[in-house]
Amino acid sequence: AGTAVVRAPVALDAQDREVKPKWVARGANWTIAAPGAVRIDPTYVFSSFSGSLSDNFGYTATYDLKGRTWLGGVAFGTQYPTQNGVQANFGGGGVDMVLMLFNPSGTGIISSTYLGGGGMEQPHSLRVAPNGDLVIKGITNSVNFPVSATAFDTSMAVNTGAGSQNGGGVSYSSATDLTLIRLDSTGTNLKASTFYGRLGFDGIQDPSLPHYGDPARGDLWVDSQGIWIASASRSRGMATWPLDTSRGGAVDGILAHFSPNLDSLRWATYVGGPDLDGLTSLIPTPTAQGVRLAVVGWTQGMGTLSGNAV
Repeated sequence: AGTAVVRAPVALDAQDREVKPKWVARGANWTIAAPGAVRIDPTYVFSSFSGSLSDNFGYTATYDLKGRTWLGGVAFGTQYPTQNGVQANFGGGGVDMVLMLFNPSGTGIISSTYLGGGGMEQPHSLRVAPNGDLVIKGITNSVNFPVSATAFDTSMAVNTGAGSQNGGGVSYSSATDLTLIRLDSTGTNLKASTFYGRLGFDGIQDPSLPHYGDPARGDLWVDSQGIWIASASRSRGMATWPLDTSRGGAVDGILAHFSPNLDSLRWATYVGGPDLDGLTSLIPTPTAQGVRLAVVGWTQGMGTLSGNAV
């Protein structure tokens, strides 16, 4: 087992004088105590440009237990800086995912890569697995998106007649699938990748949500037992069992659990009523009955859930 170092934040009183914070144990948890402080801010470590000459912007970021920072975004062209990654060149189609791993101080890049095919991609959420692997949840409409030979789904559900859909800064002219990708801890090896979707726009929240970027919301969790995702679907006939197997409205939330190497779907369910619904965040939560999955989402009116209650 390694050692995780968590820096104490900066604490200030009403006159902006620094108050020394300290870590306090409360049962099995640790918290910060700073008597007299009116503001507690995180410690500034670094900020950086990506160095891309092509237009690009970020969607998500995470960290690992070595103090390194992962950035997930998109690039609109061939001039994004890459090194030591799984895909050195732009895949085409107008937009690719891009992933960048910074060292703990932000003074150097360990790896940087494109990830995409001939269509368009976005990364919506990043998590680091207990062994250090990076897991990405995103969307794609590329039939040649890189997937592993043993993936749960190796073929995209192509539907060029689905119309168009705004996906949080990118307009898709053909249906999208969710995609899950697992890279090694340095971003140099694609260990597993799969499609997950049907003939609608999957992985995109309702674009009428009020804040910029809302259509690109979604989340994942990863541990040694598997990979969980929370998102949205416009498809009927998604691979779902044993709970709610039918979509209730035009957009439903989708909740799914995959094996660690993405070769099997263990269970999945729609979550929604007759109107518009979506899921945006999830986290395992300890309870008296054991660990339960806490899920957050949005709805225009759940009504009566179809199928079994979730």
